[in-house]
Amino acid sequence: NTESFLMTNGQIHYFTRTDRVEIAALDMAVADNGDVYVVGEVRPGGDALPPQSILYKNNVECSEYSLERSSFCSIALKENGDIVLAGIHDGYPSVWDGTTRTDLPQVSGANVTQWDISSIEYVNGNEFILGQYTDASKSYTPVVWMNRQLVEVGQMDNKPTATFSGTFTNGTNFKLAGSYEDGDNQKAYEYDSHQQSFTQVPYQWAGSNVSTIYGVLNSSKWNDASN
Repeated sequence: NTESFLMTNGQIHYFTRTDRVEIAALDMAVADNGDVYVVGEVRPGGDALPPQSILYKNNVECSEYSLERSSFCSIALKENGDIVLAGIHDGYPSVWDGTTRTDLPQVSGANVTQWDISSIEYVNGNEFILGQYTDASKSYTPVVWMNRQLVEVGQMDNKPTATFSGTFTNGTNFKLAGSYEDGDNQKAYEYDSHQQSFTQVPYQWAGSNVSTIYGVLNSSKWNDASN
């Protein structure tokens, strides 16, 4: 039994439904006017059946966004306030402008068994969607959709490479981060699209064989050239 909630200034609001179906909250966004959006999924038929998307605006469910066989993994707000959602429909990567869905381009020649979407971001009219796919050998590879065009990032040293977060750096350049498998070790990395290169991030506890990165952001408060 799990519960999803939104905490605002120390006050917790639990998301519930009259049918008692568990709600998985996956992402949120706050509009300039203070409206708070939370997106995720429910499974009215249990785990054996496909999910159904769900969206809350100021803790009120928006029924027009309850779309079958879909999961909203992330939300972004355009400069004009329009809602854009990224996620999975029927097992494949998709993006929604409001409730209008568009399937994203897929990797050719790969025996993909699962797609995952991590985030969507808008900056200066450019759209950045981050995800990854798993193939039949259970190896995972990060991918990016830049303005809905597929960018194949590849893997760190041709090893299973998971991605958890990414962001624009400048223009249409981006960075992403996560972890990759190196034998029995799980090591943190970052990828810079401008340099088209992976770099191991050497932050690790002494004696530990696991490190990863779950978040990366671009801050105007930092003054170095790379931000």
